[in-house]
Amino acid sequence: MKYFFDAFGKEQVKVYLYDDFSKKPLDTIQDLYKFIGVDDTFNPDMSKKSQVAQVPRVQFLNTLLRKQNPLRKFTASVLKNIIPLQVRQNIRSSLIDMNSTGKPSLSTEERQELVKFYREDILKLQDLIHKDLSSWLSI
Repeated sequence: MKYFFDAFGKEQVKVYLYDDFSKKPLDTIQDLYKFIGVDDTFNPDMSKKSQVAQVPRVQFLNTLLRKQNPLRKFTASVLKNIIPLQVRQNIRSSLIDMNSTGKPSLSTEERQELVKFYREDILKLQDLIHKDLSSWLSI
């Protein structure tokens, strides 16, 4: 962050934390709109979650569904005249969801190690952005 503050000036850089968005999404997005100088009365649909952390149950199936491969190309070429694109995409998304499980949790020991490792960086960042990051230091 210091690099960006030095390069652009603190008045040109705005720092938001994930907690800002999760606790007060509309307030945070409207503040961002004001900062970049666009209409802050626009209320976007924030009900859809994207990039949710997931772990595949079956890696092979995950690769088939998510990555470009000959089988996926062949299936798409066969089905494109039979099933509309939106329906195919919905089926693919459903299969990905069925093959996924939630993100794994960190153990208390892992959390302690991470807090210990990043403690100084967190304290420096806290001072730099003038935001309370004490919750990042708790286990």
